[in-house]
Amino acid sequence: MNTVIVYGPEGCGKTRNAEALRKHFGCSNIVDGWTLSQYVVKGSLHLTNETKDDLDIARQHGLSANLIPFGAAMTQMDTAIIARAGLGSTTTEKPSNPKDSVGIRKWRQYATVPATVIAELGVAMLEGAVKYGRHNYRVAGVRASVYVDAAKGHIDQWWEGEDCDPDVPGQRLSHIVKAIASLVVLRDAEIQKMLTDDRPPKANLDRVRLDMQATVEAILDRYPEPKDAFTEIGVRNGQGVTEFRPRIHLTPSEILGLGLQSFHSGGIVSERPTTLVGEK
Repeated sequence: MNTVIVYGPEGCGKTRNAEALRKHFGCSNIVDGWTLSQYVVKGSLHLTNETKDDLDIARQHGLSANLIPFGAAMTQMDTAIIARAGLGSTTTEKPSNPKDSVGIRKWRQYATVPATVIAELGVAMLEGAVKYGRHNYRVAGVRASVYVDAAKGHIDQWWEGEDCDPDVPGQRLSHIVKAIASLVVLRDAEIQKMLTDDRPPKANLDRVRLDMQATVEAILDRYPEPKDAFTEIGVRNGQGVTEFRPRIHLTPSEILGLGLQSFHSGGIVSERPTTLVGEK
């Protein structure tokens, strides 16, 4: 276990990030509010308001621990997180503003949401606002089943090939966005305690998941080389199209002209497109 002292002024975020820092540095315990008048606990993370100058003097007199300023500690930890997640640069350079290292761990994570979808969502919410009044659902409340049906309906229509909602003027608003808007209202009502929860009694989903997973495994084991799925893009590229050989349907007069004695309703069918029935 490593013995680490992270120092920084009161209120900088040491305690708030203590557990994450402990895991990052591989320490067994946390000693919060540590001072130079206390013993160093081997293998622990120590969080202190002591200054760098005082800590350097203490180190000269035998203080045995890794001394790391809070900003640098956060940078190290965040760099390691980014590297493990494969999210981008793994540079170890100190940021120009120490607040960056703290800010990356804040609850405000708007930068992760694509503005393109937010823009479309705003238009989808506008449609509801002009029809029913903006934020009406926070006053009137919503019924869960209504918005579940709406969200699933839009997703199903999109899945079956209808990209945009035909009920929206211009027909440029994706069914996917309309589904998101339905879920936004549903979740907001749940947060605001304005949701009429008319869901059915709880199902034994664990049992269903286990049974169905076993069934899926059995199907795939029996058919280890499944056929390719038929998709819209595949159809556009000619998937499933085979050579077509036209069939010749003979009328009664044609049958008589060929000297044939009988025919069935609709005429006789030949599989050979260029040869009439009766020809050798």
